[in-house]
Amino acid sequence: MHASRLSIAYRKTSILFVMSDTVTNVKPGRYSGRMQRSSFWVRIIPLNILFNICDRWATAYYTERIEAADKLYLVEQGGEMVLPEECLGDAVSAIYGEILPYAGLSALILLVYVIIASPLYVRRLHDIGMSGKWYLVWLVPSVLQVALLLVEPFLPVVVIYGVIGLIVVAGVFLFICTLIDSRREANRYGESPKYGRYKRPAVVVPPVQTEKHAG
Repeated sequence: MHASRLSIAYRKTSILFVMSDTVTNVKPGRYSGRMQRSSFWVRIIPLNILFNICDRWATAYYTERIEAADKLYLVEQGGEMVLPEECLGDAVSAIYGEILPYAGLSALILLVYVIIASPLYVRRLHDIGMSGKWYLVWLVPSVLQVALLLVEPFLPVVVIYGVIGLIVVAGVFLFICTLIDSRREANRYGESPKYGRYKRPAVVVPPVQTEKHAG
């Protein structure tokens, strides 16, 4: 009995089971209902680790290639590296030859992540009585960041860091929301997956005692 419980526990916490079980959340209708904290975190942690590994790899790989393309047409003049005007068009083409696949790969990674993770976040928000639309607080600036990759070389640094700041703030907000315990009561999204059919304790009103007057 003890061994079978260990095997079941291992299966439920193994990354292959978690990922395969998480993928089922992309089905229509999986956005409805509620999800408690433990079920959410056992799925979102390996998913976030995998997403960050893919995103970091893509960023490191293409950053190196973009920097190499940026230096390709530089020439030394007066002890400084400058870009001749006649090479400007070729330099921009070389840089965008690396930026476009980087933006495409980043968009693909984000799309796959959102397809799998959004039902988890939506149902976790439902569990604490919040609308799943609050997930857009993080999603919108994240999509904007990927879109800005196409024009990043021409943007002021303050714009780029502003979008990154929005993503961080929104991520902290969602993180705090996912830490909140399940609402005990049923809400418009269904019964509590943690507490089941929760009944509020009945309020016992003591009977009113009337004084008897001697006749």
